[in-house]
Amino acid sequence: MDNTDLQQDHHHHHQIDALPDKHQDHRGDDGGLTYDDASVFRYTDLPMEVQLLVIQRIESIRELLQLRLVSSAMNALVLEPDFWRKLKFSKGRHQTARLNLIVAELVREQERRDGHSASQRPAFSQMTDSLSVMTSNSAQLVWGQEMEASFNAFLHCLSTHPAAAQGVRDVVIESWEEESYMDDTWIVLQKFNAMTSLRLLKSVLTHLTPPFSSSVVAPGSSPWRNMTQLDLTDCTRLEDLSGILDLAPCLENLSLQGCTSLRNFTPLAPSPLSPLPRTTTGHHSAGPLLYKKLNLIETHIRDHELIAILERAPNLYEIRLDQCYQLTDASLVTLGYGNQIPPALATALDLRVTYVDRMDDSEASTSFCPQLKILSLKDCYDLTDQGMRALVGCRQLELLIIRGLRQVRENTIEWLHLKGVPLRKALSPLGQWRYWHLED
Repeated sequence: MDNTDLQQDHHHHHQIDALPDKHQDHRGDDGGLTYDDASVFRYTDLPMEVQLLVIQRIESIRELLQLRLVSSAMNALVLEPDFWRKLKFSKGRHQTARLNLIVAELVREQERRDGHSASQRPAFSQMTDSLSVMTSNSAQLVWGQEMEASFNAFLHCLSTHPAAAQGVRDVVIESWEEESYMDDTWIVLQKFNAMTSLRLLKSVLTHLTPPFSSSVVAPGSSPWRNMTQLDLTDCTRLEDLSGILDLAPCLENLSLQGCTSLRNFTPLAPSPLSPLPRTTTGHHSAGPLLYKKLNLIETHIRDHELIAILERAPNLYEIRLDQCYQLTDASLVTLGYGNQIPPALATALDLRVTYVDRMDDSEASTSFCPQLKILSLKDCYDLTDQGMRALVGCRQLELLIIRGLRQVRENTIEWLHLKGVPLRKALSPLGQWRYWHLED
């Protein structure tokens, strides 16, 4: 191809790339570009679902915050509930830095809304200054009260946007060390009444209803009426569970593992005389409890407190009681035999029950928890063969962990299986795993 052909070919491509006349831009009197409205693409012309999908692809939190400044419609879009379904505060985690960058912008917006002058907002100014050095890929962040204060401010600001607050479903807070902010944060969290899961781990929570608070949960107005999971693992300073079912009347999964300061577990199964709200969907003060999973590992729960729960929790399918050193055979006998404890055994264990002929070899469950599938009793040293054999009434039990039970014989697991307990996996007192197949 000679030079003439190349020139013709180049000219040909220019003709192809040229826009049609109706798409040509026009210059106004000031030289600026104007467009025919019919030919201009607007992002807001897209369906709302598509707009959200596009924005959710934005990884830079700075760009997301800048997007809020485009227009009021875009600001509202960024505050859509879909963006705030899960909130996470965890020191040293990537998500923490992202959330704290959001705090800075939300706090500024709150200041503008409230009309604070520069002299009236030293706390806000200090907070945003400390956050300005943070980036989403920071290798090291300066921790302390500033971090917890910023997340607390973020929750306050988010709670003032009803749509965004209603979108929050799952909140995770880990290693919260400042007690004063913890009390305030716990109260603010109650404004997110659509939340279904709260995990507050290794934090300084001391009470579920702070003694300084003048607000009392009114019957029927539980702030967390949709919550089914509450995880307070390793909140070692938690001392009082009062009001737990007032806050979350539909609680199903509860973990108090490592809450070593707790000495009273009666709020988990209130007596009929307690002021627990009587609702058709939540825990009833005189009716069944809704618990499905209980994790009480390393707690000081006692027999009478556990029995009060077992007697009213027919939906329990997982119970973890490792290293609960105050438990005795009374708990296991009640769990396995239910209200069919032989009189002599009930007398020996000081259990007050109504006796019905026991059905050891029947396929029917005698347990207060007929759906129980997982039971872990590791290192509960006071449990013996007498209590363990009462589990014959748990006719759905598939996983049993009894490692470290020095008063239980190694062959007790085999005895339970031969008596009809459908075990699939078990850890023996000496730490040996035993497996069964469906045909065994």
